[in-house]
Amino acid sequence: NAYVNNNQIESVDLPTDQSDVEQLKKADILYMPITPFTPNKAGINVEFQHITSKINLTIELGSEYQFTDKIDQKITDVKIGGTIAKIAYGDDGKGNFIIGAEPEGKVKSITPLCTGTIPFSDNAGTITRASVSYEAILLPQTIASGKFYVSFKVDGKAYDWCYNEALELKATNAYKLH
Repeated sequence: NAYVNNNQIESVDLPTDQSDVEQLKKADILYMPITPFTPNKAGINVEFQHITSKINLTIELGSEYQFTDKIDQKITDVKIGGTIAKIAYGDDGKGNFIIGAEPEGKVKSITPLCTGTIPFSDNAGTITRASVSYEAILLPQTIASGKFYVSFKVDGKAYDWCYNEALELKATNAYKLH
């Protein structure tokens, strides 16, 4: 699909380093579809929608980290990859705004924001493993089988996970990876 605005393709880069709140906010694009309304004294109701996708990633550590403080510092170099980070947008000539990954955009990796940690606990035999949660904003797009991945290091040891099916990231959807 070509994303055209007045016969021109418009594009902008999505932040690839989303490891701080401000950069994550820059990646979260909102829009309001064309909505007919009648002006009145009550004002205008503006209802924004997200047009990006969200990945909520949780990395759970093994029992060897049960006595470790600051587990988020044990995990480094977290990347979510295989996605195009260049946004193409415009209108379809009928007044509808359309957005997607730039068809000719380069595939890049995203550094997500660390959103929290859960320490190891043993509550009367109910074990909760230590885990760290992350969040990233990605563009709606279809990613070929074997191209979407998550990589990170724990104490310097590299771990890679790859999704071996085609993946369609849809606008307004959040996806959980554990």
